[in-house]
Amino acid sequence: MVVPAALGAVLITTFVAYAVLNQVFGFVEPLNESGARPSVNGPAAWALCVTYAPLIARGPLLAILTVAYHRRRRANEEGGGEVGDAGGHRG
Repeated sequence: MVVPAALGAVLITTFVAYAVLNQVFGFVEPLNESGARPSVNGPAAWALCVTYAPLIARGPLLAILTVAYHRRRRANEEGGGEVGDAGGHRG
């Protein structure tokens, strides 16, 4: 479970970082007919930033959750507890 989540965190972070840096530095030429970069100004720019901002945080947050999950599972396996048992009683 940990390896796919860690791989997903790395891939999401890589893709989003590339997309953001491509917008800033223009690594790839635009695919429109005029060859000019599409400009986003005013309220549309704010809407774009607000909409895509969570994507920037998704990769690092997934990595943090993956590490926490791995530590919790390892502690439960070493301590002999059941999965989901955080050292306390349920109920």
